[in-house]
Amino acid sequence: MAAVLSALTKEVPVQKVIGSVYFLGKVLKYLLRFYDGNGLNETSQARIRQLLKSMGGWMALLNSVTGAKYYVTGQVLDLLLETLSALTTSYIDPINYFILETALQRNMTPSMIQQLAPCLSPGKCHQPESFIRMYRLIGQNLMATPQQTVFVLLSKFDVAAWLASLYVTDEQKAEFLACLYDCLVLFGVAPSDEFLVTFDVSY
Repeated sequence: MAAVLSALTKEVPVQKVIGSVYFLGKVLKYLLRFYDGNGLNETSQARIRQLLKSMGGWMALLNSVTGAKYYVTGQVLDLLLETLSALTTSYIDPINYFILETALQRNMTPSMIQQLAPCLSPGKCHQPESFIRMYRLIGQNLMATPQQTVFVLLSKFDVAAWLASLYVTDEQKAEFLACLYDCLVLFGVAPSDEFLVTFDVSY
């Protein structure tokens, strides 16, 4: 996979590009056979971790491509995201975290974030801890990430609905509010308008 993706970033004949994209689609569909509906057993969890680790490298490579070749890598990225979407029923928690972690990489292009953001759905995670863990990840990258990117990612977190969920315990709500407080403290006592907009805060 890595070799094919690397080739796609170079000058290759059009017919080979089309064939390579078709080949990648077939390979990704084949990979899905190794992921059964039980995402809770240890083997399945190990496999999804390995797949996401590999996809991280593939997406980093695609992210580095600009110009005329982007139309090709855009197709490949769509294939990768379709593969993740097909796995979300059983692996929605680790996949959501992976998408967020990828979007927060410092060199991530706006076009890549535009494609990743619609795939982010933290409110659908099976475990409340995953929602908190993802929000905390944004907090850890808050000052090193463009505020426009942070705003887009935070818009995927329906905090009110999550806090009202019957599956979230009081302890988990308190943990989340502490996390939110830590994020707000980073802005200081007189935050700029840019930061206020990020968290939809006004005086």
